[in-house]
Amino acid sequence: MSTPSITQAFVFGAGLGTRLRPLTDDLPKPLIPIFQKPLITFALDHLIGIGIESFLINTHRLPELFARGFPENSYADRSIKLVNESTLLETGGGIKNVQAYLGTKPFITYSGDILTDVNLQGLIDEHFQRGNDVTLGLRETGLASAVALHQNRVVDISNRYGVAGNYDFANIAVWNTSIFERIPPGQKVSFIPIIADWIANGGKIGGLVLDGLVGPRPRQRDHRSHGATARLFGRRRQLPGRRGRGPRGHDFMAGFANCFTK
Repeated sequence: MSTPSITQAFVFGAGLGTRLRPLTDDLPKPLIPIFQKPLITFALDHLIGIGIESFLINTHRLPELFARGFPENSYADRSIKLVNESTLLETGGGIKNVQAYLGTKPFITYSGDILTDVNLQGLIDEHFQRGNDVTLGLRETGLASAVALHQNRVVDISNRYGVAGNYDFANIAVWNTSIFERIPPGQKVSFIPIIADWIANGGKIGGLVLDGLVGPRPRQRDHRSHGATARLFGRRRQLPGRRGRGPRGHDFMAGFANCFTK
């Protein structure tokens, strides 16, 4: 019997990107170009590779730039729905805000500022085979760890129940729609405390360590390298590697021609 598939994704794109200023003064972080290709499109490519057919992307700052980048509300023949949050709702509130678009089928969430090609099929298989409500992608960072995992079951988050964590959340997760009834509507809330409460109420919260996922994003700005980073992303220069075209020749840089930091 084959494992069910996931065909819809909610990509988080509404963050402020404060740790990447001044790069994010004129662009939302998911739109910062990497090799002349907006960062978020690497996430979309990765998700298309596991069978995603439709995307929801939440926005906050400069939503018109997302609309300019996806003028036909599509990417590589997959539909995109942009949902702007005039007030930031965080991860839990963001999920609740798109409930009407996600319907009754399971979905995957993915941060729009991740750059990875880690294999996600195992996470999907784990979710369905164990009958989880939520399955978190996890990573080892060697730093402070918030998620306590035992036999692929999340038993504690942030030491809520006195169990020390051994992994960190990798900002990728698979969800059943049962999450919707646990998030209050119209409120700014992270899904982390909601999941922690769910553990005590019998929720099947699974976790899987994603091999090869890059460690944590830096917490402090390194001023010695900051100028070099700004130069790399701040000018429209030809960089080694991939050109700024998505699948089927979609030229994303045409949409962002006037959106680069100076």
